[in-house]
Amino acid sequence: EKLAAESAKELVEIAVPENLVGAILGKGGKTLVEYQELTGARIQISKKGEFLPGTRNRRVTITGSPAATQAAQYLISQRVTYEQGVRASNPQKVG
Repeated sequence: EKLAAESAKELVEIAVPENLVGAILGKGGKTLVEYQELTGARIQISKKGEFLPGTRNRRVTITGSPAATQAAQYLISQRVTYEQGVRASNPQKVG
């Protein structure tokens, strides 16, 4: 029983620009915790200054059931897209 659930675990990696990591973390990591509770996935972000080779992107690792990882990936990409839009329309708003 438990074995089947374990083997259905997925690992998804996405790249998030350094300047948008804060948007996914939220104040004190609150947004990240919320996403994990909502989706049931485990979301980990690489440490500050740890970038994907040749980029200024941090690695976001999502693990969980296929449905959970898909949901988490969706929430994160929505958030990133939203933040990029906000920043594009308010260039002076930084951070």
